[in-house]
Amino acid sequence: MATRGHDERPSLTAIAVSLLRGVAPSPARPGEVVDPLAARALPPFAGRLTRGLTPLMRLRPVEALWRYGWAGLSSHIVLRTLEIDDAVREAVGEGCGQVVLLGAGFDTRAVRMPELASIPVFEVDHPATQAAKRGRLPESHAVYVAVDFTRDELRERLAEAGLRPDLPAVVVWEGVTPYLPHAATEGTLRALGDVLAPGSVLLVTFCLPELVSLLARHGWLAHQLFRWIGEPLAGVITEAHMRELTSEAGFEPLGSTGAREQAARWGKAVPLNVIEERVLRARRR
Repeated sequence: MATRGHDERPSLTAIAVSLLRGVAPSPARPGEVVDPLAARALPPFAGRLTRGLTPLMRLRPVEALWRYGWAGLSSHIVLRTLEIDDAVREAVGEGCGQVVLLGAGFDTRAVRMPELASIPVFEVDHPATQAAKRGRLPESHAVYVAVDFTRDELRERLAEAGLRPDLPAVVVWEGVTPYLPHAATEGTLRALGDVLAPGSVLLVTFCLPELVSLLARHGWLAHQLFRWIGEPLAGVITEAHMRELTSEAGFEPLGSTGAREQAARWGKAVPLNVIEERVLRARRR
């Protein structure tokens, strides 16, 4: 979910991320894509496009052209997804009995991850994005929680949806903070600190200021594209600042990984034009 200028339509970046997951071969599961349920979760046009592209991606020249055409973004999304999936499994294995997906978009973790089958999953996002997804995965047990991070009170919405304040949860906040002003990010972190039980795990991605420099090297068109779709990059932040915000909200930062570390871990090449986004793991004190 991102702050958008067109509140009546779903997030275009959420659609793009899910499409990339739905067509990208998975280094963790040979012969499969990263998200085999993406085509079902997406709106009709994007779902048909995902289904059409998937078999083509088995052809090496097509897959290579796709990766280069996305200037590293496709590989980045694959690595980010694998890293977060593994961290969610670890947190659940350590006793986190609830999952909160902030800015869930067209995420399918509630269905595609067997580790989450028997625990509550809360999908938090803008009502327009949720409306485009609702009913597409009828077997999902996820609870939809409609929230606009820039206006709504997150702690109240989560409490109303049934989040237990006495049970540790794992929170995934993926691909959202770059589109939010720092005040909204700080407010959301404080709300999470108020509502989550001690021992809860936070997985939050953030983009370093270097990302803006990267886009600048590719010209003004990239910046204009984000602005045109109503999702400008308003929330780039240094790691030191993000760690400070999470600490002030009651979390202990445990470490972060970026594309280079993730590529080494998962046996993938470092993405072309490395996207300067990192995954920070923190624990509620």
